[in-house]
Amino acid sequence: MDRKQVLIVEDDNSTRKLLNCLLQKHYNVSAHKDGFDGMAWLDFGNLPDVILMDINMPQFDGFDFLTNLRQSGFYRNIPVIALSGTDRLTEINRFFDMGGTDFIKKPFDPEILISTLNRHTA
Repeated sequence: MDRKQVLIVEDDNSTRKLLNCLLQKHYNVSAHKDGFDGMAWLDFGNLPDVILMDINMPQFDGFDFLTNLRQSGFYRNIPVIALSGTDRLTEINRFFDMGGTDFIKKPFDPEILISTLNRHTA
């Protein structure tokens, strides 16, 4: 069975490394430090099965990234899971209103994270 591809877009270096280590046991993982790097990776012709992203990042944040994805003919149907420390309901609702798929609050439980990814890559 082919391993599913996960794109991680996370500005915090230690969180990005932790996610990479945790998920590479189950998935093919490509981890990027911001929305610019994530979009560049996609623009090279890569098509992940699911995207795991932080919302609050400097410059090109999760909302900008999601806007670009949902306006694209190639990427608009890829499930996008926010992994964020925010508990502001306005930001969470905005994410879902923009076409976000699921939300996981930081700090996260690794089992819940993997279960959520599995649900959206089945």
